[in-house]
Amino acid sequence: MIRVRVSFDAEDLRRAMARAEALGLSLTAYLRRLVAEDLAEKSQPPDRSPDISPICGLGDSGRSDISTNKGRFIAEAIAADKVTGNRRR
Repeated sequence: MIRVRVSFDAEDLRRAMARAEALGLSLTAYLRRLVAEDLAEKSQPPDRSPDISPICGLGDSGRSDISTNKGRFIAEAIAADKVTGNRRR
């Protein structure tokens, strides 16, 4: 391991120490965990598809059951995509 120096705002340091203690960790272990989690998230490609869930089911045209059965439709589309191997990039 390599030793580093880090400066914190007094209030941020107090809160970090309290959080580490609540988790049963030393401040050092808590900071290592945060860095490891952050780097793990960054190593995965970002999801470029927009989250449309907030608008699903907002309206009722009286003609379609798409919003009612959206989960089933999405699952079927994903399953079909896996079978055919047609992945859009």
